[in-house]
Amino acid sequence: MQTQESGSIINISSTYGHKGAAYASIYVAAKHAVEGLTKSVALEVAKSGIRVNAVSPGPTDTGMLTRFTGTAENKAVLATEVPMGRLGLDEEVADGILFIASDEARFITGHVLNVDGGHQCELTPSRARKFAPRPVSGGSSRSTRFAAFEGEIGNVRVA
Repeated sequence: MQTQESGSIINISSTYGHKGAAYASIYVAAKHAVEGLTKSVALEVAKSGIRVNAVSPGPTDTGMLTRFTGTAENKAVLATEVPMGRLGLDEEVADGILFIASDEARFITGHVLNVDGGHQCELTPSRARKFAPRPVSGGSSRSTRFAAFEGEIGNVRVA
């Protein structure tokens, strides 16, 4: 790639590349590393004409997801947490890879493309209730003060 002064490297991450997950420490750490490596190498080789990006699939209907969820019921619940209301397909992830590798993405480098049906855009309904704003005592009559969050985000307790 350096000899021809062009090329595209696509790394595969996961939604866990930019958030945590209890009991998946090694997988999460590996995917965080993929995203950090993607951004660092993109900076290192940008002037050589080589682009380095990553694709981050969300919940995708694969054998790995079937093993992870354990039951069809668990898999169905996971699908309800995707704003588009379904699991992704492996072909859709492949389409994201083809796009980010194409000349149509020639000015994109160091980017992580989420192919996740909007999974990273919002909190799931069950989590959203935990984080709904609540009034804080002592607010003035001119304005109402709110605590933005109450609950757990990752391993951090917010109150």
